[in-house]
Amino acid sequence: MLVKATRLGYYNNKRIKEDTVFKLIDKKFSVTEKKTDKAGKEILINGKSEMVTVNKVLTAKEQFSPLWMVEVSEKSVNPNLKNHAMAEAEAAVQDEEVI
Repeated sequence: MLVKATRLGYYNNKRIKEDTVFKLIDKKFSVTEKKTDKAGKEILINGKSEMVTVNKVLTAKEQFSPLWMVEVSEKSVNPNLKNHAMAEAEAAVQDEEVI
């Protein structure tokens, strides 16, 4: 999903400046949760909770924030400007301070 920052914001632990065009991508991550049975009751082994690792995906649409982003279509962005803006955004992301 291609988006444009309408004000200063943060994405992927980096500061994104106003008017920067950048791409939101799906993020995969793992979460350790307590294992439950079909009824939702926690499973205990020797009095301790059994844990299970679950792989999840945070989609680009779920990461979208209307507070500081607007969605832009590939067609609405001038190809030269888009390439320049994307290159500029990538360079800025590399140069920006990680928080």
